[in-house]
Amino acid sequence: MSTYLYLQCDSHNPPLQSPHEVGQHLRNLPRIREEINQRQDLYRAHQGGYLGYESDYDSLFTRTLRTFLIQHPHCSLRIVDEYGDTHPLNPKEEE
Repeated sequence: MSTYLYLQCDSHNPPLQSPHEVGQHLRNLPRIREEINQRQDLYRAHQGGYLGYESDYDSLFTRTLRTFLIQHPHCSLRIVDEYGDTHPLNPKEEE
């Protein structure tokens, strides 16, 4: 079953949500968390003009995720699904 996942930035008032989905299934959570954990590297690469993070093979989900991370490099983020449920950034918090 699909569960669309979005990023939400809580450092803005009101909170900002990614314009599109960053994943379609809960099994995408590890990939999303890994990208969030590497967002400083992504941001530095983007600032340096390195566009190697984007390729024609990246999915819309990945491009949306990376674009949002570049726009919010230091913000407090959360993962929310289409039902309004929040998923922790740390997988150990799910247990």
